[in-house]
Amino acid sequence: MDIEKKDSIFSGLNPVPAPPPVTAPRPAVSDQEMSALKQKIEALERQAKTTPPPPPQPAAPRPPDSGQFVLARLNDLEKKLEEFSRGVMMSSTHMKNIEESRNSARRETEELLKAVREQQKYSEMDRQMHDQVEKAWGRVEDLEKKLMDFYTSAMNRPPEESRAVQTAVLSAEIEKILESKLQKLVMELELKFKSLAEKVDDTSPALARKSEEKISALVADLDVRLAAFEGEFRKLHLNISSSEDAIQSLYSEIRNEMLSALKNSMKEESDAVRKYIDGFVVDTEARIDAMSKLVIGHMDELMVQTRLEGAKLEKIGAASEINVEKSRAALSAFREELEGAFRKHTADIGERIRAENVKNAGELMEFSRLSASSLAGAAAVTESMEELSGKISRLKDALTVFVDGMKDVRMESLLGVSGALVRKNLEGIRDVLSGMDQDLAAFDRIKCGITDHLRELARKKE
Repeated sequence: MDIEKKDSIFSGLNPVPAPPPVTAPRPAVSDQEMSALKQKIEALERQAKTTPPPPPQPAAPRPPDSGQFVLARLNDLEKKLEEFSRGVMMSSTHMKNIEESRNSARRETEELLKAVREQQKYSEMDRQMHDQVEKAWGRVEDLEKKLMDFYTSAMNRPPEESRAVQTAVLSAEIEKILESKLQKLVMELELKFKSLAEKVDDTSPALARKSEEKISALVADLDVRLAAFEGEFRKLHLNISSSEDAIQSLYSEIRNEMLSALKNSMKEESDAVRKYIDGFVVDTEARIDAMSKLVIGHMDELMVQTRLEGAKLEKIGAASEINVEKSRAALSAFREELEGAFRKHTADIGERIRAENVKNAGELMEFSRLSASSLAGAAAVTESMEELSGKISRLKDALTVFVDGMKDVRMESLLGVSGALVRKNLEGIRDVLSGMDQDLAAFDRIKCGITDHLRELARKKE
């Protein structure tokens, strides 16, 4: 048991009792002390005999066993340790919950502060956006007013006299150029015909009638085609002048009707003119060759039918109706020249060929005048297209300035239906602007193509 107490971890709680002290050796007792002691003992004995004996004392309780005490104490300490451990765990859990709650509260506080700052910032931005939107709408209203003023002025504007003057001047210049070129060509043909007339003596009336009928048919067909072409040009020019009240209608009309019709008609007309000129040259050369071969055997027959041919030529000139006065004058001059030539009997073939050249030159002059009028109408159409292109460019620039001014504006901060409407309208304006860029580029390409085609046609006429 002593060993267990010594080795136990709780030995410090029950210390081992100290060993008994070592007794010192008794000193020697004297006789007097011994006698005194004996007397005291005797006195005590006598006293004990005279006093009653005290009642018996109850038995003292048995001291507990030390092993049971240690075990009980150990169990008690283990229970306290378990309770302490549970308390520590609960305390740690509680502290952890407190820390998490503190962190959560800190995060919520930070988020709340951030939301407050964002709200303040958005409030300031909303105020700025509101001001900018008001300014933008003011600019849009100003632009709409300008557009309405432009449309009103375009609708109420009288026809420009300067354009008519420019068209007339341009037509006159083109007519002068063509007249000079045709006069030069007529002189060259007259010289060639005179040189051929010196070698021939007679010509065939049947071949002449056939050539005249062919020429009259060509002239009539060319007159119809040129009249239709000129009417189409005038119609297109009127459509362009009257369609300035709406940009979109101008776009659709120019893109779908005017440009395609103008391009096709110009192409067809240029091909027809080229074919007619080539055919005229080839036919003239063929007639010269045929006349040079047959003129020797038909001189007498030509003199008999001179007046009949003059009447036929006068009827052909009246039926052509390109220009009645000029045609009659040309036919009269031609008849007089033929009569004088046959009366003289010297240069009859040369005079007839020269008169025929004068007639052909008159037809070519009429054709050149119609061509000049058509070219003048085309030039007027080109000027209208250039003016329209400038107006569309100015409108595109105004829209571009407006869209560029809205780039710095944060449209995402606009909330609600009004914000969505503003964003949708801005996107629509951007789409319209991109479409205008594409349409304007296509319009410029078509305009350049028409201008180049007109220049090429004028060059071919020269």
